Amino acid sequence: MKIFPIVFLISLLFFFGPKSNHTNADNAEVNFGDISICLIKIDGMKECYSNPLVKVYRDQFIFENNEILGLYLNNDVHSKIDKLGEFLFDDYFKVYSMSSINNMSLGHDELEFMASENI
Repeated sequence: MKIFPIVFLISLLFFFGPKSNHTNADNAEVNFGDISICLIKIDGMKECYSNPLVKVYRDQFIFENNEILGLYLNNDVHSKIDKLGEFLFDDYFKVYSMSSINNMSLGHDELEFMASENI
């Protein structure tokens, strides 16, 4: 399952790329170490990890070495956010990183190594 870490690492490049002077007040920003990451909009979904109910619910399922940066729920699930845990859902999108790379400067060689080692 090497493809998932590769896709995730490539997506990080988009988050950390050159910043535009244009900002969108609707996009959430999260800090990961000494950088600020702007979470994108996803059609039909809402980013809601900062919601205390969502955070408590999702943190039950977090892997020890991962840090959740954002969590998107589809609009239907989001409309029932106060009842999380009372129904099943699988339509969500999680943005996360390995805690061990927090505050590290990673270049192409490091990303290639991580992808080849399936870290």
